[in-house]
Amino acid sequence: MTTRRSGAIARARKKGGLKFLYRWTWITLLILPVIWKWVALRTSTAQRREAFGWHRGRGFIREVGAGVAGYLAGMPVIAVGFFVTIILIRYTGTATGSPIMQELDGGPWELVGLYGVACVFAPVMEETMFRGALFHHLRQRWRWTLSAPIVSFIFAMLHPQGWVAVPALGAIAIVLAALREWRGSLIAPVAAHACNNFLALTLALLLLK
Repeated sequence: MTTRRSGAIARARKKGGLKFLYRWTWITLLILPVIWKWVALRTSTAQRREAFGWHRGRGFIREVGAGVAGYLAGMPVIAVGFFVTIILIRYTGTATGSPIMQELDGGPWELVGLYGVACVFAPVMEETMFRGALFHHLRQRWRWTLSAPIVSFIFAMLHPQGWVAVPALGAIAIVLAALREWRGSLIAPVAAHACNNFLALTLALLLLK
């Protein structure tokens, strides 16, 4: 009876995780065209590409390399954010987690899908929205020192890991905003975002085995 009940709970949790992923995917797919149309009505094609950061910068390969290098250089900032999150978890007793973690016990094809969502879909969509449209919009009005924290806080709060994860996620977002400011192109932040998600997902898989 206990085993059956545990299996039912696990299936329910897994179903809930999938529902969240599907819901977030559809919300993202619906929001992006609206943002694109809103920008398109006010700008030219060249201005749109500049606003969203979707241009080759100094070359695709160089931008990818800059993204990976920038991510590694930003590790101390990310480490501080994670340290604060660990302190919050320890002293508040608040747990953190992600729906995607519930899918790690799936089969090979499910894992391929997870890596696709985490390392391709999420970086492209989230960077387009946050470091692309939103950061560019705020950056036209305010300095980086104000724009980056605002975008990073919104980015962190919209994730499902809970409020205790805001320092960790916000630190990652600060590094991504710095890459956007440095390179102009969104390729570097996307590469760094993909690198971060790949490492996090792979580490989670190794720890669970």
